[in-house]
Amino acid sequence: MIHTNEVMSLEQGFDTGYDEPRYTFDGDVVSEELYNEKHDSYYERLEEVDTGSVSITGRDVVNFQRNTVNVGKIGELIDSFESTAVIDEPSNWAQEEVSEAMNLNLVPERLQYGYEDDITRADFSVLVVHLLKEKTGQSIQELLVEHDLTLDVHTFDDTSDYEVLSAHAFGIVKGHGDGTFDPEGAITRQEAASMLTKTADVLDLDTRSHMDNPGFSDQDHIADWATDDVAFVSTMYDRTNGLAIMTGTGNDRFSPLDSYTREQSFMTLKRLFNVESL
Repeated sequence: MIHTNEVMSLEQGFDTGYDEPRYTFDGDVVSEELYNEKHDSYYERLEEVDTGSVSITGRDVVNFQRNTVNVGKIGELIDSFESTAVIDEPSNWAQEEVSEAMNLNLVPERLQYGYEDDITRADFSVLVVHLLKEKTGQSIQELLVEHDLTLDVHTFDDTSDYEVLSAHAFGIVKGHGDGTFDPEGAITRQEAASMLTKTADVLDLDTRSHMDNPGFSDQDHIADWATDDVAFVSTMYDRTNGLAIMTGTGNDRFSPLDSYTREQSFMTLKRLFNVESL
């Protein structure tokens, strides 16, 4: 549900010859301020305008199409949002744990959207680095110094992102061997298991001596390099709800090559955060 007091600003794309229109809300009147690049001047107008894609910026990101927006009563505009918007929120089964992850400050606000979408390699790197900071109470720079590590901005040809380079320095993520990281690429469940286990290593959790064989029916499909990591995340438990860091996908399967979503990432990082030190 979108409430009037949650709407902070509106960005609207349409071809008028003007640069980036902006709306501000004053009471129940929507004021449109357009920058006229040609005349280098600002002006306001209240009228009906043709639009393309419209999105609400802020914590809730909602995208929809509309032929016209009545720049007038705020109530009418909000009604149009509610009648056409697709609300972006976690799946029902994930809502409680995703909310807990956010309450623990484990999910940066800029990642709080697209919950059912596949997580990218770059965004998963952001999450694990953020977890390290929240769990230890230290900055990434302090942790790098503590582990005698440095960052190399030339590590990858396709990204110099600070969180990616930090996650790589800690040994949590790797590149593809050809000089690329593929920041927008998706990750598989067995890759997620590996990254979560390596994050636990950085936190000095014992990831090897307390593992049991989870006995998945598709165990033979798990890569050799991921076998121990899958065992760790499947047999280490969140002390707040008793759930393993990663559970199976049904029918005793782990489905190692399936993709991994953003909401699954938020949940499993929260569970790792709550694992007792051994």
